[in-house]
Amino acid sequence: MISKSNSLFVLLDLDHGYKDLEPYMSELQLMMHHTKHHQAYVNGGNAILQRLERARRRTPR
Repeated sequence: MISKSNSLFVLLDLDHGYKDLEPYMSELQLMMHHTKHHQAYVNGGNAILQRLERARRRTPR
């Protein structure tokens, strides 16, 4: 989700606990996916947005 205050993506909290998907997904699997993998997607998206903003400021109109 994009934060309205600074137009960057933020990692949202889950609507459920990490244990709530057991036995289909372990607590550790879900925690790793959310806190590591999903956070990496958020960080990557923010890096792209920041580079795009810098490029827009440098480009004459």
